[in-house]
Amino acid sequence: MCEAVRPEVEAGAGAQRDASGGARGEVTLGGRRIVLQRPRVRAATVGELTLTSFAFAAGRDLLDARTLEAIAFGVSNRDYRRSLDAVPEGLGERSVSRSAVSRRFVAPSSQQLTEWMARPLRAVGACQD
Repeated sequence: MCEAVRPEVEAGAGAQRDASGGARGEVTLGGRRIVLQRPRVRAATVGELTLTSFAFAAGRDLLDARTLEAIAFGVSNRDYRRSLDAVPEGLGERSVSRSAVSRRFVAPSSQQLTEWMARPLRAVGACQD
């Protein structure tokens, strides 16, 4: 991970930076959350820097999209973990349990249903004058 964010660290922090240390972090990769050590970068003038590349990888939008896609193709909550590619030894994975997959499916589905139910029937052509 450090190599992937190195250009951003060098460009953002300038000459006076401290890239030592790290903190526990998670990124979305292949339909799951991977636990890893994220780099901590501090600049002398502004303090700790937010690495946009890490922030993007840590987002959950890709995870939610992958889960919805798998369920749309008929993968059950129980089989979701088995539908994913294997992770290398030593990497921890999260968000692949049946309950986690179910929560990721129910939340956007409920939101979409609420939006549909709030629309007037005339707007969707279900009622005529």
